[in-house]
Amino acid sequence: MPRRYHSPSSIALGQRCKHLWALTYIDGIRDPEVAWVPELERPLWDHGEGCYVLPDGVRVTAQQRGSALGKCLHETAERYLDPSRGEPDWHWFPGRVLHSGKHHLPRPDKIGFLSIEAEIGTVPLERNPNPEREGAPTVAIEIAGVRWAGRRDLLAFAPDEWRRLRVNAPDGLAVVDYKSTSDISKHALTPAELTVDGQGNIYAIDLCEELGLRSVPGRWIYFESKRVRRSIAVDTVFELSRAYDTIGPLADLARELDQLTCSADAEKNPDACSDFGAPDRINCRRHVVNGGTCNARRRLGPLVQIRTSKEENTMALTAEQKAKFEAKKLAAKAAAEGGGDAGAETKGRTDDDASEGEGETEAADPKPAASAPAKPKPAAAKAPAVTGAGALLVLVKELEQHEKAAEGVRAKIRSAVG
Repeated sequence: MPRRYHSPSSIALGQRCKHLWALTYIDGIRDPEVAWVPELERPLWDHGEGCYVLPDGVRVTAQQRGSALGKCLHETAERYLDPSRGEPDWHWFPGRVLHSGKHHLPRPDKIGFLSIEAEIGTVPLERNPNPEREGAPTVAIEIAGVRWAGRRDLLAFAPDEWRRLRVNAPDGLAVVDYKSTSDISKHALTPAELTVDGQGNIYAIDLCEELGLRSVPGRWIYFESKRVRRSIAVDTVFELSRAYDTIGPLADLARELDQLTCSADAEKNPDACSDFGAPDRINCRRHVVNGGTCNARRRLGPLVQIRTSKEENTMALTAEQKAKFEAKKLAAKAAAEGGGDAGAETKGRTDDDASEGEGETEAADPKPAASAPAKPKPAAAKAPAVTGAGALLVLVKELEQHEKAAEGVRAKIRSAVG
């Protein structure tokens, strides 16, 4: 059954991991919201449970802390931009975080018109028989056959300010979104990425249709929530025609997600595990090691690829490696024809094995056949190392053994902390 509406945040989660989307929106497994308290500024991290532990023993996940900080960051920004809402508190942690990027915002006394936390769309949403969360949307906009709902952080008409801030806003309007993040370099979108971002383009379509515009400038401000205050403003222009092209595939994904009836049928994306916890999965609250239902295992990655076909075992070589390899083959052939033992170096190894690692050092030029034959190696010489696919298999087995041992250690940690 189709959902009443999709939001930019829900579709972004579905893009990253359909299984987590289903756990959240079908099974209803969510961490409850928590209020920001001063103890959350520098909480103690419990590696055994994968969450923060406050002095009073309360456990708070990284997602809960981030959500609480984001909510207070928005409230502080609203008070700064609209003085009628009260004075902003610049002393508490969310206020200090916002202050680091206040210079990216238009000055309140220079704004001619502003809209804060306004819902997008005009299509009324039917009431949900289940209890609604606080602030649930009441209207939506229909794009590509899907209803989208959400709230814009800020829409401001401030021509002079946008010129001062070097925002390309010919109509004097720009949409702004605030983001708190633990690491700007890792999580902030680039201008090119923002141009095709689902959230920004949904907002742009809504504004363009309402105001008869062809494009809308957007500024996404990222505030880093670490001890060192940093912020960055990312600007782009959302074109209406391109916005529709961007939302089309997202609407297809929304319809696909609507066909899911339970989380067990939803595809898991192990590559997304690090988004919700450390690479060893100990911090992911949805994984079985932390009492969840997800048993996804991260792949070893492109550095280790095991192939069963003999034909596929041929490793891809660069032109330089091929040339060096052919030179060695010619030298070995010439030595063999001369009765020498030059070929003994590669005895017992395949051609692929012999070429392994030759990119590290430059091969010697091949000697002519008339040269003196190479001195035979003594029988007690060191046995050739296992290379090629055989070495990869050994490495994989070692990784599996280490991972099993690590799982046992994690279990002991959780038991000790419990």
